[in-house]
Formats: sequence, structure tokens, C-alpha cells
Amino acid sequence: MDSITSEKPWVYALDLSFDHASPVEDGEYPGYFRVAVDSVLTEFYPMLTAMSPPELCPQDDRIWESAFD
Repeated sequence: MDSITSEKPWVYALDLSFDHASPVEDGEYPGYFRVAVDSVLTEFYPMLTAMSPPELCPQDDRIWESAFD
């Protein structure tokens, strides 16, 4: 994985409730986004109990690190 060798390693968070067969316009929620590896267990998974993936998805192409960024 090239992302693991980057300055901030990340993985894709895939929203399984999203219809990935539907076309997505620019700027719309794509059903996935990048999450920093070091925050997956400590920040991301706990936040999924309080917020949905579309609510957690960053508005730009940045890597998600916390819901409070």
C-alpha cells in the first residue's frame, strides 16, 4: 500500500450502507473517504456510534483524523 509509506498513513473507510453503483456528482458524498491509520481504532470507530459516515466525511479531500478537526 502506497498510503502506508506516506507521511500520514491512511486507509479508506468504506460506507457499506451507501449505494456504490449510483453515479456521484463532484462534491457529493462518494461513500468512502480516507482515514488516518493511527486514528481508526481510537477516534474513528468510536465516533461511528454517534455519527454516520456522511456526517464524518471531510468536505475536502483531506485525511480524516478526528471529528473535531
